[in-house]
Amino acid sequence: MLKKYFCLFILFCFYIVQAFAGAGTNLGFCVYKDNIPNSKPLHYQMRAMNKWCMYPPDNGSEKKLTYKDVIYHIMLPEYAPAGLYCAKEKYYIETKSSSSGGDFCATDDSFVDYVLDENESHTQDSMRLDMSYRSIFSSNQATILNQTNSFFISPFQGRSFKTTTEWKGCGNAYLIFDLSRYRNT
Repeated sequence: MLKKYFCLFILFCFYIVQAFAGAGTNLGFCVYKDNIPNSKPLHYQMRAMNKWCMYPPDNGSEKKLTYKDVIYHIMLPEYAPAGLYCAKEKYYIETKSSSSGGDFCATDDSFVDYVLDENESHTQDSMRLDMSYRSIFSSNQATILNQTNSFFISPFQGRSFKTTTEWKGCGNAYLIFDLSRYRNT
């Protein structure tokens, strides 16, 4: 009888730990360049501007996300061919899914606002990344909200036209800025 209650207690504790765990991912950034020639090098910089119910935990070897600093750099050479160019940096981010310190993170959406700048062509765009942990499915979900429809998200390093992705555990996700979609807005 005691064994049965002990097992139920362990299952309950496992459920509680899962319910309060936040969505986490190693987040990368890529630019998809179309075949329109660039006569000068293009330098893309992405920075995180605002956040709510998100934090970068310190888990050893992973880089911490620093808000309001430039966190991703991509340099395209003159006359770069069409294709996907990705930053070397990847950052681990995680949602804060419990309420503390006067916030309501247990029920509020978790998000980060990003701004992208390109120095030569004066391109500027912004997007919001919403992240959540879905305990019923034991999966994480990330959704992009972007008015110009030039940002996408992918679970792999490749061109994507999705604005939502899901993964289990600590997966990878890539923010993709599609230059051809931006030019058509």
